[in-house]
Amino acid sequence: MKAVAKEVNILRILTLNKHGDFEEVLFSSLLSYLLDPTGDHGLGSTFLRKVAELAFPELDRSLVDTADVTPEQPLGAAGKVDISIEFKDAVLAIEVKIWDRSARNISASGESQLERYCAYFSEKLAGRDWKLVFLIPTFASLTCLAEFSKACQAGFEDNLKLMSWNPAETPLEQYDLPTSGIIVKSVYELLLEVITDVKRVNMPLNTQWLVDSLLEIIPDLVEEIPEPGRFPSKANLQSLPTWPIFEVFFTEAKRWPISLHTTVGVPYGVASQRSELHGNSLYRIRTVTDYFRNHAELDAYLPREAVEVELWPDVWEESKNKITDWLLGLGLDESALSDDYHLDESRNEPVKLLRIRLDTKVTAEDVANLNQILREAFARLTQK
Repeated sequence: MKAVAKEVNILRILTLNKHGDFEEVLFSSLLSYLLDPTGDHGLGSTFLRKVAELAFPELDRSLVDTADVTPEQPLGAAGKVDISIEFKDAVLAIEVKIWDRSARNISASGESQLERYCAYFSEKLAGRDWKLVFLIPTFASLTCLAEFSKACQAGFEDNLKLMSWNPAETPLEQYDLPTSGIIVKSVYELLLEVITDVKRVNMPLNTQWLVDSLLEIIPDLVEEIPEPGRFPSKANLQSLPTWPIFEVFFTEAKRWPISLHTTVGVPYGVASQRSELHGNSLYRIRTVTDYFRNHAELDAYLPREAVEVELWPDVWEESKNKITDWLLGLGLDESALSDDYHLDESRNEPVKLLRIRLDTKVTAEDVANLNQILREAFARLTQK
């Protein structure tokens, strides 16, 4: 049988050599290209329309096809905004961040980048409707969230929108942010919708390559967040004998640990496939053996002997026969299951805990099969 070459990710190639802000410029350039309704990407105005409707719910759709998209739009002494999109009577600007650390562009007078841009738009676009979207890696990007909050408090709350590259997994209620300014749907989810709407067979091969490269690399952006939390980062887990099991689960889900959380959530679906059941959470992978309050205790709670997965009790009941068979295929049995609670005690959520021992061989196919079993059970529950 002839081997099939793995598709090369163009973004990984172009970002091999690190050079200042080049990577961030590359991402914003690609985004502006895909947003341009007159581009040769074959998407037409589909992607732009989805973004514009989230920022301007009342925008006349007929204006989207003739929008003018400008990358690196100069804003005088305020700087340059990554993407500027001009409609007939409205302007949508997008400031792109792929690292949490890059949200530290403070002027000598103490103004943040967002404040300077908003002040410029407020003066130059007086009488016109305008919005500035702050696109950040994830809603766990604390430095970015702080800058967004600061700009809102400076009087620009009505014009600012917060959006992330990655699907939301962090409960935003814990942050003091204006809910009207939060775009919950992520770039990742919108791109999946675009593929569904346009259909891959109708997309030029180069566009398929670009979109696939973006979708494959977006989940990695969470790894660039500084580690302000007390729980394990990816680097902490990589040093453990259980890492091969963790890696298979994380890679299959395209989700990675963030030190703000005790678990890594695997979503049931994205974009139009999201579910309200359990907040769209299919299951969670624990990155610690128990909850603790001091970062100095981290080493004592690292999972060296097993990887633990939190299943929802109703999903378990709906699929227990298939899960039992799945366990037997790994050389495990029902003794690997126990009743427990989610590690965050304040949430008081009962879970069915699946414990996979260190000596268990787990392949990508095994994880894919488990995901399929759980998704089928999840889907049945949503229909009841």
